[in-house]
Parts: sequence; structure tokens; C-alpha cells
Amino acid sequence: MSLPPDLASVYDEHLDYVWRLLSRFGVPTRDREDVAHDLFVVVHRKLADFDPERPIRPWLAGIAFRVAAAYKRRKMAGEIPSELPELPRHDRVEARQQAAQLLERLPFERRAVFVLAELEGFTAPEISEQLAVPLNTVYSRLRLARRDLRELARTIDEEARGVRQLEGA
Repeated sequence: MSLPPDLASVYDEHLDYVWRLLSRFGVPTRDREDVAHDLFVVVHRKLADFDPERPIRPWLAGIAFRVAAAYKRRKMAGEIPSELPELPRHDRVEARQQAAQLLERLPFERRAVFVLAELEGFTAPEISEQLAVPLNTVYSRLRLARRDLRELARTIDEEARGVRQLEGA
């Protein structure tokens, strides 16, 4: 049996991954460092319980989900002020921002499942274990997230066409 990794090596090897997850879970850039710190405090407390025979990323993703959810609850309670949106610099930045805005509109639980499945490549059973929810709940949240994103994208597209038609008139 292997020994659990030490905190410094987990931090060094997985900070970028944690940063991406927190971003995709909707933690704004200005708060991400603090939330990542909170996450690694949890990692430090629970590292002795980690099974080194298992992959660490799903374990970190579960912690990231819970820490991001706590952040969202504090934000909703008004403890954390909302961030002003940044202006896009070019088309790729704008596309990323639009995608992030679409994800931001999803309920947190659906967004978390969507991010883990579609952007991080985890399977539904892995997500079920990471988030400590039933497997069918994962499938349901993923299906609803996809449906919601399609509807949101369609609405935005229709609004954009309406604006172009008004400008052309």
C-alpha cells in the first residue's frame, strides 16, 4: 500500500487543474485564489484519508465542487459582492466569455455535472462518486444541463438576429 501524497506535491502538481475546475464552477478570477486556498486547506485536513491507490483528480474534483458550492452560498447570502463583467478583447475571448455566461445561468448542481462530464471528461459513475449523489441524479442533471444550454443558446441567437434585423431596418 502506498503512502498518501504530501500537500506540497498535490499543490504543485494539481493547482492548474483545481484553478480550471473553480473557474468552470463559476468562481470569478478575483476570488479564485482565496477559494483555491480554502480548497487546499480541506485537502490538507483530509489528505490522510485519501486512498493513494485511487486517482487523485476525482477526489480533488469532489472537494472543488463542495468548496465552490460553499462559495456560491456565501455569495448568494450577500457575503461576497458580485463581480462586474469584463469587456472582451477579441473573438476567442468573447466566445469563452459567452460560454462562461451560459454556464453561469445553469443551476449550480447541473453546471457542476456538465463541467465534470463534458469539459473534464469524467464518466457518470465517477461524477456520482465525486459529488456523492446517486448515478441517476448525475444522468438527470447532465441531460437537463444540456437541454438548458441548448435553450439558452437558441434564445441568445434569436435575440442577436432580432437586433441585427432592427439595425438593418
